[in-house]
Amino acid sequence: PQAAPTVLWSYSTGGPIHASPTVGADSTIYVGSVDGTMYAVNPDGTLKWSFDANQNGPTAEIWSSAALHSDGSLIFGVVDATNDLNRRIISLNALTGAFNWELPTSDSVYSSPLIDSNGNIFVGTGDIGGILGEILRISPAGGEDWSTVINGPVFASPALLATGHIVVAHVDIVS
Repeated sequence: PQAAPTVLWSYSTGGPIHASPTVGADSTIYVGSVDGTMYAVNPDGTLKWSFDANQNGPTAEIWSSAALHSDGSLIFGVVDATNDLNRRIISLNALTGAFNWELPTSDSVYSSPLIDSNGNIFVGTGDIGGILGEILRISPAGGEDWSTVINGPVFASPALLATGHIVVAHVDIVS
């Protein structure tokens, strides 16, 4: 029988983690925490950088996995049940953690971003207990290209079909 794997290291964040980590080409591990911080951890388990998304009050949380863009940015969403100013999509320089841009959203962003081959970013929004959600297409520069309101909050990540259509699961429906 094979030997059981051993834990090489662990890194503690200031809160629970609800999403999968994202790993960069240089093996940097990116993970967001309910403490409202995006962490970049080196392959040896040391902190590379961190970004606090709580600029608009201490209630921001990160529930989505981050997506790495071909332009070198890291894109992720922010959740906030009490402060509308914290609900947004954020882009950081993946190498340094420097702020690139943010796009405010009408609802929280639990959904992990999808990036298509043209660099467009797709993400769903919605709040727990909410009735409606949105799908947004965001340009690589951070501008909203369009949004579509749908019947139910979007917590799962969008998927891209070969036809170019976006598929989303929201509450109890697939669209």
